[in-house]
Amino acid sequence: MKTGVLSGPDVVRYLCEFRNGVRPAIVQAIADAKVDDVHRPGVIPGGVEDGSVFAAFVHIVDVEESWLHERLLGEGDKDGPEPERYRDIESVAAIWEQVSADWASYLDGKSEGDLAAPFELGRGVSVPTYTIALHVFNHTTHHRAEIWSALTSFGEHPPELDVLDYAAPRG
Repeated sequence: MKTGVLSGPDVVRYLCEFRNGVRPAIVQAIADAKVDDVHRPGVIPGGVEDGSVFAAFVHIVDVEESWLHERLLGEGDKDGPEPERYRDIESVAAIWEQVSADWASYLDGKSEGDLAAPFELGRGVSVPTYTIALHVFNHTTHHRAEIWSALTSFGEHPPELDVLDYAAPRG
């Protein structure tokens, strides 16, 4: 991690780096759980789709992909995750690995001015572009917490994935 004063783009890039750094542990925790538990409906109250861990996992990856490719890069809209692409944990993990690399590449290519530029949300509302990345990475953390809660209820022990532990790993 860079020390000293961080610019806005540095903070956004660091959040992306953190998310990319813990992503394999998230995937592994889901893969280590029993398949029936991962696909069990209703384990995440008020969760997306059927409330399963798998649905939340798909949602995380689909949202990261759609905000970057559809909205920020303007590559066109799709209507939600395609079931044939998001068919199992391995395929979702592979998509997420690519999307994570795409986010890092996107952010690496942006200046402070680029990330501060207004992004049109519609309805006459705009926000600084960096806000989209913050929203996406916060969204992932929110749903990861839901997944962790469900995994814990199954008797699993997902790892602690704290940004402080990432910044200064315990010896």
